[in-house]
Amino acid sequence: LWLWTSDIDAEYRAFKATDPTLDEFEAKLRSFLKLDEKVDDLEPRRQISALMLHTGTLARSLADMANRWKETFAGELHAQAFQRLEALSELIRTTTKKLRREVADCVIDALGYVMQTLQEVRMKQGEIELEFEPIMTMYSILDLYLPNILDKEEQDKKSMLKSNWARLLGESET
Repeated sequence: LWLWTSDIDAEYRAFKATDPTLDEFEAKLRSFLKLDEKVDDLEPRRQISALMLHTGTLARSLADMANRWKETFAGELHAQAFQRLEALSELIRTTTKKLRREVADCVIDALGYVMQTLQEVRMKQGEIELEFEPIMTMYSILDLYLPNILDKEEQDKKSMLKSNWARLLGESET
C-alpha cells in the first residue's frame, strides 16, 4: 500500500534525515529491486471460483512505481556522487595547474608558490585518498541498480580520477 500512497520526495527527505550510510542506501535500493521482483512473480491471471482476476495492468503499475522509487533514491545518490567527484576532480586539476606554474629566472615568489603547493599536496594526501573509497562505492552501487545513469563525460571523470591523482603525486615528487 505504501508504494502508491506515500510521497516519494517526503520519504526520501525522511530517509536522508537519518544520515544513512552507503550500506543503508544500498539496502534501500535493494528493497525496491526485491519489490520489483515480487511484482514480476505475480500471476497475470488468477481464477477464484467463478471470478477471473486479470492482474497484468496492476502488476505493471506496481513495477513502474517500484522503479520510480528506485530511480528517485538512486538519482539522489547519483547527485551526491557526482558532486563529490566534481569537487575532487577540480581540486586535482587546480593543484596540478599550480604545480606546473613556471618558475622563471629564480623568481622567489613563484618558487614559494610552487613550494607551498607541494606542501599542501603532502598535507592533504591522506584526506584526499580517503575520498576515493566513498565516491567509488557510490558509483558501484549506481552501476548495480541503475547501470545506464552515467553519461560519457562523467564515466571518463570517474575512470580517470585515480590516475590523475597518481600523476599529480608523481609530479609533486619530481
